[in-house]
Amino acid sequence: FAHGPGVASNPPGWIRMYADLGEAPVSPEAVRDAVRAGRTVATNVPFLTVTVDGQGPGAVLDARAGDVLEVRARVRGSGADEVVLVGPEGEIAAGAAGTVSAAVTVDGPLWLAAMARGGPHPMDPGRPVFAHTSAVHVEVDGRRVARAADARWCLGLLDRLEALVVAEGRFDPERRDDQLADHRDVLDRARAFYRPLT
Repeated sequence: FAHGPGVASNPPGWIRMYADLGEAPVSPEAVRDAVRAGRTVATNVPFLTVTVDGQGPGAVLDARAGDVLEVRARVRGSGADEVVLVGPEGEIAAGAAGTVSAAVTVDGPLWLAAMARGGPHPMDPGRPVFAHTSAVHVEVDGRRVARAADARWCLGLLDRLEALVVAEGRFDPERRDDQLADHRDVLDRARAFYRPLT
């Protein structure tokens, strides 16, 4: 991404993702596993954390309808003006930068995450400060949240990603078809996950 065609305007490492490796030593495999498990936060300035009943992003909680979950988000660093707790239906609670918490009553499967936002930052003029955690999933009776509209959105995103890879992807000219087939295989596996939800 840093090779162009244009010049990157952000300092190296400005927009980044953190992955919670747990007890695993740092390695490509540990990072891959953490990303796949959803133990991540993406940010361009502040550091954001979220917990649901003490569990962080990627956790899967087993709950019953009527249970009350304590959701807490905290942002550190410069630039964030607001912290927001979000779920499948949108904003749950918001407050000034610092710590925001809410009690969420479970009425079905859901996910909970946090985001932080702010105005432009001097290191990245014109772009807002942001951070977003991956979700904590809450299952009810063994069911995870599955919304048809969200699955359709994901399928559309996969279609757009495939079109982008076909149009703009950089491949070894002698192996383009094989390399493109590898990408399509990954995308088709993702589609197979989302299609039954529609």
